[in-house]
Amino acid sequence: MTRPATRDFARPLTVAFLGVYMGIKERYASIKKALLTDESICTENRAIFKDYFEWHENKLKRTNNLADLDDACAKTLYHVTVR
Repeated sequence: MTRPATRDFARPLTVAFLGVYMGIKERYASIKKALLTDESICTENRAIFKDYFEWHENKLKRTNNLADLDDACAKTLYHVTVR
């Protein structure tokens, strides 16, 4: 089966193209923003995603005794969001 020549529009171009040049924190922030502002996802599910991201961020900060997310926490969150 051949793949179509068009780009996959599931992810915004900025995330797909600039993801290589961004740090892990910027990639996580970018994919989180893209998910929370995606109009193809209903508002109830976006609210669930937002609550889940906030809960997971707070859990990682509490577990690691951090005031702000470090690169390891951002990497964990990034991999959770892109799965």
